[in-house]
Amino acid sequence: MLTQQDLSQFKKILQPINDRLDKINDKLIEHDKKFDKIDAKFKKIDKQLKKIQKDLTTTIKYFDNNCLTHKKHLDRIEQHLGLSQFPII
Repeated sequence: MLTQQDLSQFKKILQPINDRLDKINDKLIEHDKKFDKIDAKFKKIDKQLKKIQKDLTTTIKYFDNNCLTHKKHLDRIEQHLGLSQFPII
């Protein structure tokens, strides 16, 4: 059977280990907070990139539509003026 003295010796032996584990735990918590901040920054950047991609897609569609509209207008003008149309390469 263990005596009180045995228990107190175990406690003395384990105390430095517990202290070290507490320090390690504190460091891990600190690193977790840093990773959370980094994740938040990446989410912000991802949101900005998605907005830029959406803006670029909208701009490209706008110019594609305008190009097609201008091509139709030019074709009509060329037909009206009797100009020959050259094939687009």
